[in-house]
Amino acid sequence: TNTGNAKIIIVVAKCPDLTKIPGGSVFIYLTPDDKGLVISRAYEKFGMRGSIVSELMFNNIKVSHDRIIGQPGKAIQQFNKLVDSGRLGVAAVAYAILEKAYRLLIFECKLNLIKKVNPGFIKRIKSALFVMEAIMAIGSSSHDYRLPDSVLYTALTKIYCTETSWQFLQEMSDYFNIDAFSKNYHIFQLFRETTILRITEGPNDVLIYRTGIDLITSSIINYSGEPEIKKFVDTDFFAYAERFDSALKKFSQMIIEVKDSTVNFSQNQLVLNKVTQAAKHLYIMFACLLYYSRKMGSIQNIPGIKPAIIDNMTYTFNNAGERLNVIMDNKYNSLDEYYILY
Repeated sequence: TNTGNAKIIIVVAKCPDLTKIPGGSVFIYLTPDDKGLVISRAYEKFGMRGSIVSELMFNNIKVSHDRIIGQPGKAIQQFNKLVDSGRLGVAAVAYAILEKAYRLLIFECKLNLIKKVNPGFIKRIKSALFVMEAIMAIGSSSHDYRLPDSVLYTALTKIYCTETSWQFLQEMSDYFNIDAFSKNYHIFQLFRETTILRITEGPNDVLIYRTGIDLITSSIINYSGEPEIKKFVDTDFFAYAERFDSALKKFSQMIIEVKDSTVNFSQNQLVLNKVTQAAKHLYIMFACLLYYSRKMGSIQNIPGIKPAIIDNMTYTFNNAGERLNVIMDNKYNSLDEYYILY
């Protein structure tokens, strides 16, 4: 962004000779006059034309050590902190898009403009919206209070919200009959936006890979031995808290096995993706427990609301738990098998 006008351009470079951190990288700054740096002409775009986007090409550029910014090997961690709040914003946009698409789906269905929507599909969308609310609440709190592992929470929040919104919009295309030549541009725009969000503030495929490394090397998954979450949830959810505790224990054991493996985990994309996806479902279980418990406490005097919340809680929690078990119990022979499942 803005590389065509910039006097200083900050990039990330691998630095294997400067750090022992696996896959370590470093921020360095370049100038347009550096030999070997080529900046393309600005892209022509349909929207966001106030932001100038160009491509950078590097042809054997050599720079001195005084061009280094920050600590060698820690560039990705630095970058994560820079885009921490931005990822929460992207997650919020993904939520808004899915909610708008859901309302359009119901509206057009009532007017008989589209075929009747499967009730099970509606339940899945409503559950996903609740999950998004829950994990955005946790992610925002961790960022606001500057928790040490907030970058992991915000990364998982961005991954879940953008991927889920995109997946549901793909399924909705069967109802809206949308393609690139659709006359319903206001609906097609939502489909296009969800695709863009998956690469905003870090492409999801790269983010999943990097989050896997951070999860394995972080202290966030150390199992304490006690279901501490019981202190924060309604008594109606104690059984769920124990099941979450059991899942956490199993996930922690998986991390230990990955760490103790003779295979270099930082080079194993399948293992890292598996760790991140498992953590995502564990995160959903955790967020639901806190969010639903607090939500229920605030509206417990309204007749009929409490059973509805517990029903949605059960559906969401069980689905995340089942996905978590499938991820941790199965072995995949290739990334293709993994992506077919998830």
